[in-house]
Amino acid sequence: MSTGPYQETSLIVFAKHWTPGEAKTRLIPGWGATRAAEMQRRFLAATLARVGGHFDRQILAITPSEKRSEFADLAGPAWDIIEQGAGHLGMRLERVIRAVQQKGKGQVLVIGSDSPDLPVVQILEGAATLQTHDAVLGPATDGGYYLIGFSKEPCSLKDIDWGSDQVRRQTEERIVATGMSLATLPLWADVDLPEDVDALLRRVKKRGGHDPHLVELRDWLKAQRPR
Repeated sequence: MSTGPYQETSLIVFAKHWTPGEAKTRLIPGWGATRAAEMQRRFLAATLARVGGHFDRQILAITPSEKRSEFADLAGPAWDIIEQGAGHLGMRLERVIRAVQQKGKGQVLVIGSDSPDLPVVQILEGAATLQTHDAVLGPATDGGYYLIGFSKEPCSLKDIDWGSDQVRRQTEERIVATGMSLATLPLWADVDLPEDVDALLRRVKKRGGHDPHLVELRDWLKAQRPR
């Protein structure tokens, strides 16, 4: 049983299904649709395995809803599964955060699976930060963020230029404009482009050699990487 800020925080992993042709689309030209989709599935599996067990409530927020059984098979019984619903990413994030908060966990953290080697300590730091701040962001190198969290009702996440390099800046401005206190975590990288895969392999070689989930992921990536 976790204690302190981790007991008071719900962790949500946002996930899109690994359907070939719809997953990791910017990698398809080099990797092909099938391998790119399998990469996304493996990223999610590694993320769930690495972050699971640190919070008393852990939730997998999925899309599309008709793939629920496949998500459940991947996640296992330790994860509660909820559906993201319709709309753009901001609408879905806001909807899911509010729904989880209404279940009694005021502090909520949301991450994705595009940063499978994200240090768990940074997620735990996000939970601790929500003890003293209204919101927290984990900035990504592409101008977005790998983590967002709120200790109170979230601000509106509409009218953000999702998919652009302005997402983090616009979200920060939106949070501050509502009068919330905001903390920022260390920078980390998403994996969306071929060069991001290479960078991930370098990071795992340097820092993740003792993590079996990252070693397994590294070995698969090295074996499947286009020549």
